Amino acid sequence: MTDAVQTTATPTTDIDDKRAALSEVFGTDYAKGFDDPVIFIRRTLMSPAVKQFYKREFPMISRTLFTESVYRRRPLFNQTVLDEFSALVDKKITDILTLLTTQCARLQKICESNGSMVDADYMNPRTVLIPIIAGHAKNYMAVLEKLDIAYQYTGAANLNGVIDSNQRKQTELLCRKAVRAFSAMLRNEIIKLRKESQRMRAAMNAPDPEVALAEGAHDQAVADFDKAVSDDAAIDAAGSVNPADASRVIDDLAATTAATKTGAKRKKAESEAVAPAVA
Repeated sequence: MTDAVQTTATPTTDIDDKRAALSEVFGTDYAKGFDDPVIFIRRTLMSPAVKQFYKREFPMISRTLFTESVYRRRPLFNQTVLDEFSALVDKKITDILTLLTTQCARLQKICESNGSMVDADYMNPRTVLIPIIAGHAKNYMAVLEKLDIAYQYTGAANLNGVIDSNQRKQTELLCRKAVRAFSAMLRNEIIKLRKESQRMRAAMNAPDPEVALAEGAHDQAVADFDKAVSDDAAIDAAGSVNPADASRVIDDLAATTAATKTGAKRKKAESEAVAPAVA
């Protein structure tokens, strides 16, 4: 089994495929009226968790990030508010990727030190053509790719007897919760942008059809997201995240992973320090 999924963009010349992909993710009406540029990438989704994140959370995340780009085009919109939002999004995605990468490296090392291969595969992968309508949306897909790898590693480690089922459960929960916290954070942080939008539109004292369209589409995406999250909370209560706490949750999970990594290095150094010299 390879330890990475497809990461290169695959060009397609079939405009109908692109329209179908845009409609599948965002709805037919939204796709018909979308006039901004779009790029399309092919990705293979492996685990059920990643397939669910893509279906349930990617549309809301994309529309949230696209709404920011619409606000950027308005001179009266406070650009500092947008800069702070963009910086926060960039930092949290980086933190989550670092967390997932660290967990993957830890699992790979555990397997190798126990003479096991990372050889688990999913039998029902799904290859999709993904429309990217905002820059950070592509970065989010990198997060999902890394989460897929983490799930493959936990599965391989458990099936090879390197970690037990509870250890697998706890590692997957940590990774899954970090990714879920990102969408919950956006759900909360967009409120600040909407308040600034209200101030801007009051100052303009004139209708703005583009902003109204973007915000209306975003409202629908948030409503769909909230319903899905509410339905899932009963099934995966441990992995649910309160939007108001989401940013702190990412920080706490990243700190926990970093502390675990530091602790492992310290133990190794102490072990090497007390090891008897070889004559």
